[in-house]
Amino acid sequence: MTLSVKQPPYKIPTYSLTGDLLSYLTCGLQYRYHNRGALPPSTPVQLWFGEFIHGVMEEAYLRWKAGKLNKFPCDWKPDVWDIETTVDRHRLSPKGLTPPSNLFDRNGVDQRIASRRAVSSLNVWGPELFPLIDEAEVRLRGIRALRPPNLQPRADYYEVQGVVDVLGSLTLSRASASNLIVNALKQELGDLSKLGPSFEVIVDYKGMRRPANNDPKWNQYAWQLRTYAWLRRMQPQSLPTAAGVLLFLNELEPSAEDISHLQEEVRAGTTDVLPVGADLAALSTWSKKSKGKSVPPPTLSQDYRVKRSIRVISVDEDSVQASLKNFDHTVWEIEGGVAQEVRGIPIQQAWGMPYLHKHGPPPIATCTACDFKSYCPILAHTGKQPPVSVP
Repeated sequence: MTLSVKQPPYKIPTYSLTGDLLSYLTCGLQYRYHNRGALPPSTPVQLWFGEFIHGVMEEAYLRWKAGKLNKFPCDWKPDVWDIETTVDRHRLSPKGLTPPSNLFDRNGVDQRIASRRAVSSLNVWGPELFPLIDEAEVRLRGIRALRPPNLQPRADYYEVQGVVDVLGSLTLSRASASNLIVNALKQELGDLSKLGPSFEVIVDYKGMRRPANNDPKWNQYAWQLRTYAWLRRMQPQSLPTAAGVLLFLNELEPSAEDISHLQEEVRAGTTDVLPVGADLAALSTWSKKSKGKSVPPPTLSQDYRVKRSIRVISVDEDSVQASLKNFDHTVWEIEGGVAQEVRGIPIQQAWGMPYLHKHGPPPIATCTACDFKSYCPILAHTGKQPPVSVP
């Protein structure tokens, strides 16, 4: 009697748009340790704030939908503070995410920058966005062919998945002419009536400042929203996707460091939203220090901060296909790292050096916050000194 041998289960690798693809593009070696190795960062400042501001916007929408938040502008106390504490205690603390004391006061005595950004985000985008929302936290997934060159793939396909922060539905006959999001769509896309009487808009919150147009993230975030659009189009009964919208929420309450970066970008011509008038004069004349003392950054106009906070992403077929190809190449790189590690290549060589040769060294801010810089082959290869961590 001959017994057959059970075949190993056939598994399709799964890649998250943010947790895998965008994380790898930030730094291949850091991605290997944090995402595939499950090593938590020692100072997860960006992770905490990203989760915090997403949670605040979602919780506020749920309360608005239930009729428990019915006035704008909101006051910090009691309205927004109650939302913040709910997010902190019931969403972030169970995940082990503790707020940095310089960003958020858990006692509610001092309205620090995370709280100021929460209030500004709700008061600026809440009344504009909430009436357009069909669904929040929409999960999307699809499959792509896995055909990396010069590598035997472990499957014929890979799964790509993501979570859309907001899926908005717009009916032109009911759209407010004064809505900031509708006006931004018109400015980028022209006559909206050519899209049909009703269509969808994908909205993604970013707990960060608007990147410069020569920053790799400028293109990567566009790829992300166009891939969301591709995934959404494959779902039955979905409306046509007109565009993606990125909301850079830090722009509404920029820090001194944000203003300093903006000043450099204006001088270099690497930002697409240039200041004029009083904003330009304030940026041009501001200096971080005067006579050895720190100088507070200028307060930019509300109109300029709102313009910097929103970016519309077109989702025409050519741009969507180009974005999918870019993410295919990213998956191939990750699969290459997995294959090398399986063959016994050390982690630093399998992940660090291929990333460096393909993308160059990460931005200095990424290295500054990294837990692995003391033994990083990327820094060693470029000859840079490991930067000092900033608490």
